[in-house]
Formats: sequence, C-alpha cells, structure tokens
Amino acid sequence: MPRYSRSVREFNRISDYHRGQRTERILAQQEADRKEAAARGPSRPIDFIPRTQVASARKLVLRREKELKEKDSASTTTVKSK
Repeated sequence: MPRYSRSVREFNRISDYHRGQRTERILAQQEADRKEAAARGPSRPIDFIPRTQVASARKLVLRREKELKEKDSASTTTVKSK
C-alpha cells in the first residue's frame, strides 16, 4: 500500500469533502425540481407527428387550395359570362 505524503492525504480528504458537498447540493436541487414539477401537475406529452404524415398533409392542403382556386376562377368566369 503506497504511503502518501501528508499534503496528498490532506488534498484527498478536502476533495472528498467537496465532492460530498456537491452531491448533496445536486440531490437537493433534484428534490426541489421534483417538488416543483409535482406542484405544476401532470405534463402532457408533445404529440409526435412523423414526417410522412406532415408531407402528405401538406400535399393535401396544396391540392385543396388548388381546387378552391380552380373553383373560384370557374365561378367568376361563369358570373362574367352571364
């Protein structure tokens, strides 16, 4: 077993103390976050929409807009012809 000098032992003791302090601080923060989340109530998960659905919905919207434009232009031409 290696024999450390007094300064190395002292450094290890101090760093262990600070490591323990940091761990306590992290645990306290986690507990505070947990209590805050519990006070806010249940969170709703974000709805995940796959890209394929987004693309197909976009195509559908574009198709509808195109149909409406054609219908609108057709109705205006019929009005003008009357």
